[in-house]
Amino acid sequence: MTVGDSLSGIAGLVISVAPGLINFVLPAGIAADDDVAFIINNNGVISEGKVNVRDAAPGIYTVRSDGKGSADAKCVATSDDGKETLYTQMPCLVGYDNANNSLALYGTGWRFGSDLRVRFRFKIENNEEDEVELTPGYAGRYVDDDGKEHLGLDQIIVTLDEELTGKLDVETTVLLTSNSESVISQEQITTSFAGFQEDLIVINAASQESGAVARGSIASARPQNDDDEEDVFTDQTIKASATNPPLELAGIRVKVAGLDARILSVAPDEVRFIVPAGVEASENALARLTNGVKVFNVRIPVNDAAPGLFTQTDDGDGAVTARCGLVLGNGAIEYSAPPCAVSEENEKRILVLTGTGWRFASGVKVTFDGTEIIPTYAGPEPGLPGVDRIEAELTGDVATNVAGKEKDIIINASINGESVSSQTGATVAFKEKLDEANARSRIPARVDKIPGATGSRKRQRNVSIKNLPNAPPGWMPGLSLAPQYPTCQDQKKGLRCCPTRKPCFHRRNREEREATAHDFQNSGSPPETALVLTPAGATCVARLTASGGRDSSLCSRSSRRSWRSRRWNSRLT
Repeated sequence: MTVGDSLSGIAGLVISVAPGLINFVLPAGIAADDDVAFIINNNGVISEGKVNVRDAAPGIYTVRSDGKGSADAKCVATSDDGKETLYTQMPCLVGYDNANNSLALYGTGWRFGSDLRVRFRFKIENNEEDEVELTPGYAGRYVDDDGKEHLGLDQIIVTLDEELTGKLDVETTVLLTSNSESVISQEQITTSFAGFQEDLIVINAASQESGAVARGSIASARPQNDDDEEDVFTDQTIKASATNPPLELAGIRVKVAGLDARILSVAPDEVRFIVPAGVEASENALARLTNGVKVFNVRIPVNDAAPGLFTQTDDGDGAVTARCGLVLGNGAIEYSAPPCAVSEENEKRILVLTGTGWRFASGVKVTFDGTEIIPTYAGPEPGLPGVDRIEAELTGDVATNVAGKEKDIIINASINGESVSSQTGATVAFKEKLDEANARSRIPARVDKIPGATGSRKRQRNVSIKNLPNAPPGWMPGLSLAPQYPTCQDQKKGLRCCPTRKPCFHRRNREEREATAHDFQNSGSPPETALVLTPAGATCVARLTASGGRDSSLCSRSSRRSWRSRRWNSRLT
């Protein structure tokens, strides 16, 4: 096959031959002209003719190879994990942001055209027609997945519009400009489209920020409604078990990168779920929510870590969900709400933070007002899927640097050598660090009753330890407490009064000796004076010194020689 005059003709590459047909590639070097000669040499048998050559003349291949009917086209989508491009047969799914839901048309003759568009014309109500013109994301030579170019074959990839939802047998044409003229492909070519996939928003449930979510973390899905849309997930509001959340709740299911996600709660405008830990890190993973009626989709980045702190208002801003811990002598931890006290001498206090998104990080640090705190633990909260926990000691320089402040607290997580941080605006407060003078000034005032006791003060003397709420660890069963600071008004009852605010004790007879302690209060503030439990027959109250030792000056001489004490290191609440 030669195209051009017999002297300067350019050979054309033959693709296929048949008794009445030759397919060949028109040489790109031929100039546009109305009458370009071509010569076919069939083993010495010469055929000649003329052809009108233009820079572009589009034609769409069809399934029947006759230039009519259903286009030889493919639906283009990205795999659920975001790592592969998938090609499927029509009809093609339509919709949702960041989706590569596209149509691939195959044909020839448009690679040198300009202002290229694809027109879709379809029927609407009352048998009227409407049309959509879309600009392709790609139009040019077809190169397959192996990098091989197919000579003469062109390809168009166009992202689908919502207007095409559910439209079948849509008349499809390619329009372009060639040699200053408008050119259109053949008529009677059709394409078909399926239902629309609604848009979705997925954010970190703790920080309430968009962007990447972490595998194994709690995420929040919300419908993305335009001005004229009112999509909801459900008409119910349900919370699932926090310890064993289901895969389906109120007919709603969620998948991330093709893996089923456990659902924590559903509401009309929010579904909270746990990103499956088995999802591989990806920049374009598919999050899909179905409610039995509609399909909601979004492409999201999934990382190994994306930290967020829960806040008391559950909006990612303000005071964080935190607990202050005091480590007791037996290793148990007594918790309270912020503001948190920091460790004094011979104390160990901790801060516990709750959030999500750092359990798979290679390293975790906490920053508070420029002070870097290395956690003693950073990982999953036992028994609560998706929830992460941080424990940090409030001792030494950390205690000094944070005391008396209320500032932002930031979680910094490391992944693959990069650091990602939790939201700003999440705060925690700490109490002032006490000096010795402040500590003495905070000795609590007298209370009128012993916790757990009933009746008059006189009758309170024989309160068994088993009647006390939250009995301190190490107390011996069967011991009883004497009245708390009998007042002078009680003298008429035969009780010794305590006009001063020093610890005192009394006994009804020689056989019954009972220990009496200093004041304590329900607030749980640490006492300056501690109760001392002694062997049978001894009665002694000791005052703790600032260094942690004992001043037993209030004990009788015989008691000082014999007593073996167990100090009350806990607090009654």
